[in-house]
Amino acid sequence: MKKISLLCLLLLAGSFFCGELYAQQWIRSYRSARKLASSRNQKLFLFFSGSDWCQEGREMTHLFRSKAFLNRTRNKYVFYNADFPRHKVLGQEASEYNKRLANRYGITRFPTVVLADPRHGAMLAKHVGYQRISAEALLDKLEKNTPASRKPSSGQKAAGRK
Repeated sequence: MKKISLLCLLLLAGSFFCGELYAQQWIRSYRSARKLASSRNQKLFLFFSGSDWCQEGREMTHLFRSKAFLNRTRNKYVFYNADFPRHKVLGQEASEYNKRLANRYGITRFPTVVLADPRHGAMLAKHVGYQRISAEALLDKLEKNTPASRKPSSGQKAAGRK
């Protein structure tokens, strides 16, 4: 019996460790997320959803846990969930920041994902809805027009080239 208990404990610990390997860290405070993204020179990944009522948002969170999504986003983004629950209560600060963020980025439908520059908050890309999009398609769409992914056209000189 002790061997079975020990084996169960080891399996549980192993699954917890593996889950941590493949999980991005969602920062609870917008201020902290913005500060961390700035210090790491990473973009803000803002997810607008209603955690306790938005079915598409819940489905999208499964996409965020996929290996394809985690592999492509590792060390690129700082994640913040701007949550708009109907049945649970957020703290006053989080509720106010989320409302301001939704207003700033013109959020009218959930779920919505916004990539933003943490230094001045400029929106770099936006995706509205889930539509069973794949991790690759979502990230391709978001990253397509961000400044780091844009290449100078043939008529422009690349920075630093003479």
